[in-house]
Amino acid sequence: MNRKLGLTLLSSAVVAIALAVISDPRSVPAQPVSSINSGHVSVTMMEGDDDAVIVRKLAKYKTWTLVNPTPVLMDANAAFACAAVITGNPHASKYISVYVNQKGQDAMLQQERPVFPVGSVIVKEKLAYSTASSPELLTVMIKRDKGYDENSGNWEYLVLDGSAAKIAQRGRLKSCNGCHIGYPKTDYVTRTYLPEAVRKELR
Repeated sequence: MNRKLGLTLLSSAVVAIALAVISDPRSVPAQPVSSINSGHVSVTMMEGDDDAVIVRKLAKYKTWTLVNPTPVLMDANAAFACAAVITGNPHASKYISVYVNQKGQDAMLQQERPVFPVGSVIVKEKLAYSTASSPELLTVMIKRDKGYDENSGNWEYLVLDGSAAKIAQRGRLKSCNGCHIGYPKTDYVTRTYLPEAVRKELR
């Protein structure tokens, strides 16, 4: 075999090996979850954020994890508590779709007795009917540092318009805490909207 032919065969072998490595998914270094899940926009909620900053951070909540793919009927007591801000009859049937940010995802969807980490954000869309294309309003829970409000598990509550453009109420809202105070075992998060398949897998 002459030298030129030998180099050609060697080059071909190197190329073949490289192609095999590239095409084998096991050879590709694992990516962080945040890189793989590019549609899930991560946010960090700071206690000092003013309303404008909060609104900006919530703008893409629909890129977060949708907890219940099918809207569920809202608890009647919760609907009554929202009477001051929901347009129309507060006793009328309302539905909710719930989103959670990446920080609170594991507690929401994996833990039977969840402990939501500081920075967890839960957004509830309040819908006039199950097939509504846009919410009447949003209610939001933001997990704050210890000492913010021990009686509510240190959650800050917010009420926004349906487009998430304006905050109507914010803070230690008694109307919100009145519903959530009954759920201390789940870190004051009701989770009545969890799909049955998810509920069975909680650990």
